[in-house]
Amino acid sequence: MRTVTLALLTGVALVCHPAAHAADLDYGVLRGPDYETASAEIDWNGGYFGGHAGYTTTSLNFGSSGQSDLAQILRSTAIESEYRISGSNTLKPARPHDVGIGGFAGYNYQFDEAVIGLEVDYTSVNQKGRSEDSLTRRVMLSNGTYDIYRISTAAHASLQDYATIRMRAGYPMGAFLPFVTAGLAIGRAVVGNDVSVDLREYSDINRTNLVGGLSESGGTTKEKYSLGYALGIGGDYLLTQNIFVRGEYQYLQFAKFGDVKVNVNTVRGAVGIKF
Repeated sequence: MRTVTLALLTGVALVCHPAAHAADLDYGVLRGPDYETASAEIDWNGGYFGGHAGYTTTSLNFGSSGQSDLAQILRSTAIESEYRISGSNTLKPARPHDVGIGGFAGYNYQFDEAVIGLEVDYTSVNQKGRSEDSLTRRVMLSNGTYDIYRISTAAHASLQDYATIRMRAGYPMGAFLPFVTAGLAIGRAVVGNDVSVDLREYSDINRTNLVGGLSESGGTTKEKYSLGYALGIGGDYLLTQNIFVRGEYQYLQFAKFGDVKVNVNTVRGAVGIKF
């Protein structure tokens, strides 16, 4: 009996000893760590697309608009040859502003602490502007005659839409991706001029003897395309793993649409889907 009792006590001691050690080892696990583990990093790799809308201001610099049409009317006249009056009018810039809407698509590549991507976008704006000027002068020609003339120019332009293809570079900060962007732009505009010339020529300074005259109107309207560049800055923010919102500023500078030089400033917001 004493032998059996000793054997039972020995068995209980052997069972309790590992259990106590196991309880000590599990204590930290059951209690939990003293800090929370970091969440998984957000991956910006992959393609995306979306739609945007914003407020756009366009500068239309009319420059020499209408001068070629005036020169065509005044061709072979002595006053144009001596004074080049077709270039006399000065047209002020116009700055229309309105809402623009469009879409975009692109692809991102993430490299540790940088995101590099390529993006294309399209924007419909329909920004219209107009500028007018007229001038009346009296001059004496080299042949001794006196000319009184009035020339008028009314230039108009409408930037219809544009598209860009741009590189993007960003610095990921979790769900937020600030970025800069630069690339090429192509735009479409309708530009035109309405001009008129009223010319009277006299043999004397008192205008008592009219010896010639010209009264004619003309003009052209054409659709033009122009290349340029685009610069911008903005930020994307992931609302979920696949949906993001964006705020962005873009500046575009185009070469001339005919005689009209155009630049665009736009601030816009966007919603996109990442896949």
